[in-house]
Amino acid sequence: MNTIPNQEKVPRSGSRVNDFVRGVREEVYNIFPLHRFDIYLNESGQNYVRALRLYAWNIEISAALLGGLHILEVTLSNSIMQQLTKSEMKLDWWNTPKILFPDSLKIINSSKTKFQPNSKGRSELLVPEVGFGFWIGLFAKRYHQNLWGPYLRRALPNYSGTRANIHGELEEIRLLRNRIAHHETVFNKNIAELHYSIIRITSFVNSEAGIWLKKNSRVDAVLKKKSLVLNGEYETSF
Repeated sequence: MNTIPNQEKVPRSGSRVNDFVRGVREEVYNIFPLHRFDIYLNESGQNYVRALRLYAWNIEISAALLGGLHILEVTLSNSIMQQLTKSEMKLDWWNTPKILFPDSLKIINSSKTKFQPNSKGRSELLVPEVGFGFWIGLFAKRYHQNLWGPYLRRALPNYSGTRANIHGELEEIRLLRNRIAHHETVFNKNIAELHYSIIRITSFVNSEAGIWLKKNSRVDAVLKKKSLVLNGEYETSF
């Protein structure tokens, strides 16, 4: 394991490239717009090497979180689809009168044409087309009567809490997912708690899926080595 050879600080003015810490290639430094890197520098006391390590660790923890987000999205959206298809006894359940608000129906109608011209026979392909935000939106207050009681409760067979609570947790997870997708910071979020929510909600849908997710997730391991990475005791990797 290599340690940081030098911990000089980035100058606040003047030639930042010529003066920046020895041992870090200029090409690496130049890939970051200063305004984007400032949050890492501020978190690291203007220590460039530590900030660069934090940037790399942020990528690593983001990548680790994606596995759990993948399993949650697939598990939850498919469970909702199964409940609605079975309960309405038709593949194009979204065409049931008054089941969806117009804006939600518009999302489906604009997506389904990509894979099913007559809206029948291939409704399972709707899951990856409409996005995670659509499915989370079905837990909103406005769908409490139309969807929560008759359908969504059954899509979460191991859950006994309220619609508002599960919707709030899912919204936090959606925001995390969006930050990761846009390459934003997540190191300053409560990652351990959010990861726990991802596993827990997956388990509400399918307990075995939750166990499998937890067993395969790298999140806890990446969290544990954060300080070692920032101190230079572990090399960065992502």
